[in-house]
Amino acid sequence: MQKKTKILSLVALVIISCVLALALAEISAYWWVSNQKSQARENCPNFSIGAFANSRSISLDKSYYEPDSIVNHCSNEFSYNYHIDKNGLRNHQNYQNNPKVLAIGDSFTFGFGVEDEEAFPALIGAYNAGMWGNPFDIQYKSFLRNVELIDPNVVIWGLYAPHIITMMDGSWNKNCPGDMNFNIDSAIVMQILNWLPFQKVFESSLGELIFKSFNIWKVGLEKDNLILRRNCYETKEALLFDKNIGSTRYTNDKEVNKNYKTELSKVLKKMEFYFRDAKLVADQKGIKIVFLFIPSRLYLQINDGVNNLLDKYENGLMSAEYPRHILENIIINAGFDSSSVLDLSIPLLAQPDWRNKYFKVDAHWNKEGHEFVANEILTFLNNSSEIK
Repeated sequence: MQKKTKILSLVALVIISCVLALALAEISAYWWVSNQKSQARENCPNFSIGAFANSRSISLDKSYYEPDSIVNHCSNEFSYNYHIDKNGLRNHQNYQNNPKVLAIGDSFTFGFGVEDEEAFPALIGAYNAGMWGNPFDIQYKSFLRNVELIDPNVVIWGLYAPHIITMMDGSWNKNCPGDMNFNIDSAIVMQILNWLPFQKVFESSLGELIFKSFNIWKVGLEKDNLILRRNCYETKEALLFDKNIGSTRYTNDKEVNKNYKTELSKVLKKMEFYFRDAKLVADQKGIKIVFLFIPSRLYLQINDGVNNLLDKYENGLMSAEYPRHILENIIINAGFDSSSVLDLSIPLLAQPDWRNKYFKVDAHWNKEGHEFVANEILTFLNNSSEIK
């Protein structure tokens, strides 16, 4: 009897210790998460995520922003207002007309996180038709609209490879490339999992801190599967380095693995059509198109040799250059030559401090990065015999 009492006391002590440890961890996590959210609120008292998201919705629908509008954008790393002119383009005060340059692209061209005058289109005197979060199909519509409106001599078209994934049907609206599905064969295990309060755990501060540190944004059960939903934006570029999606460890979702190659092929054909048609328009109007290969921080890390992502895969299925090669092949197949491409990864990797040209958390260039890119573009344009 005394022995049983000792065992029960020990079990009770262990349970109490675990509960106290979890409570302490939850309190600490709550303090950390609340502090971060409080800091964001203090930094951004007037920021409206609804107004910010609405500006993107308008640009996706029209291929330009609401004319004569102002939208605030704020985070822990920056706070600014972006101003849209009467033509629905980002405004600044440094336009030049010889040559007249139009810049199109996504958030890197737009200048995500920097002031109107600090984005590289403003620094080179170009009209800024960049639109944050907009993939190549919307950029193509922007090209057709704005070459008529602006009548430029030169178009700088910023190409960010992860938007290849963005254009796939399965990457946002259906299965995410980062999702993990674990089939549970045991009925007992399923009963235990059904008993666990996944949503409550996930909504706790400790759960939020742990899951999001692993890029997991939702956990739940569907039929006989444990589902881990991941952030598509964070995984989509990594997938581009994989030449055989069936081998990747980023997902074991059969639907994603089955559809990836077909969807990728469709997107690449669309992009080749966009660029081929853009070339016809440009040739008719005497416009020089310069394609700007915009490397992400991940691309530079992999090619800088500091990321071991490629070491995790076998049989040479990963390629450090694959995203760039995809875009190069499309451009060449559309009828352009290599003189039309400015690969920013080359000059950036030549800089020992290239990381300082990106925000620490946000994926985009900071003010120093835009200044660097502007200088590279101006040097390229000055050295081009086709641009007067």
